[in-house]
Amino acid sequence: MTLDLLVDAHVHSTFSDGRDQPGANVATAAERGLHTIGLVDHVDPTPCGSPISFRPFAVSVPNRRSMSAVG
Repeated sequence: MTLDLLVDAHVHSTFSDGRDQPGANVATAAERGLHTIGLVDHVDPTPCGSPISFRPFAVSVPNRRSMSAVG
């Protein structure tokens, strides 16, 4: 029996300790035939005492269908 993995639910980007921008992660996943990825960057929500915006991360991901910030 062969099981094809079409999901990677734990992908990091340059928004934390990953090597690639979120858009590059999406492109790589598509090239590998994945249908879904979970971008799960771990980010300090208040670096230097000021809150960060989720928007720069969200707009860096092309062709997104749904996205939410969970803190």
